[in-house]
Amino acid sequence: MDSRLKSCGNDNRNTDRVLGFTFIELLLALSLYAVVLMIVAASLRGGLTVWERDESNSKRNFDLNLFWDKMAEEFENMVSLAPVPFVGKKTEIQMTTVTNALSLKKKGKQFVKVQYRLEGENLIRQEFNLLEVLQKKLSPKPAVSQVWLEGVRRFSFQYAYKGAKGGVVWKDDWKQEEERLGFPFGIKVALDMKQDKDLLLHAEKIFFVPDGMEKAYS
Repeated sequence: MDSRLKSCGNDNRNTDRVLGFTFIELLLALSLYAVVLMIVAASLRGGLTVWERDESNSKRNFDLNLFWDKMAEEFENMVSLAPVPFVGKKTEIQMTTVTNALSLKKKGKQFVKVQYRLEGENLIRQEFNLLEVLQKKLSPKPAVSQVWLEGVRRFSFQYAYKGAKGGVVWKDDWKQEEERLGFPFGIKVALDMKQDKDLLLHAEKIFFVPDGMEKAYS
């Protein structure tokens, strides 16, 4: 009888030892759980970073396409006015064009003077009231000044001339002639935009102007 009770007691102790966890086993389990959590968190963080970068690039490309469309419209509708001549420089352009003016309350297309230039890393489009410009105010303030693109490191224009032996010659400025006012038949626009930390997006486009002058370069 005593031997049977003793045997049963030993069996219970063995069962407790098998079903229980030691402190070392518990620490190992917690360590494995922490490692899994770290891997999952790193994966999520990496996925969010890629998603944010893609979203930023998508917005940048969308804004760039809007910019190209706006410039194409304004170059196509340029007009030559003696009091407001076309000004073409390497980093700045001024023109009179017909566009949906943001500075006027009237709906539809209006005559306005437009200027594009780089200020810091912001590409600025300024719109001037043509009536104020024609009234020969010395320095009329822009009626509208917008930041069209951000993170622009370089922004430049080139203008098309007829080459001496045919073809096209691209120059950094447009030489205006008092006796023959006008604007070039082709304008090349190039810019570098900040894409990632150390990467730049280079974009370049050529616009052909319907009423532009085919002036020979001299």
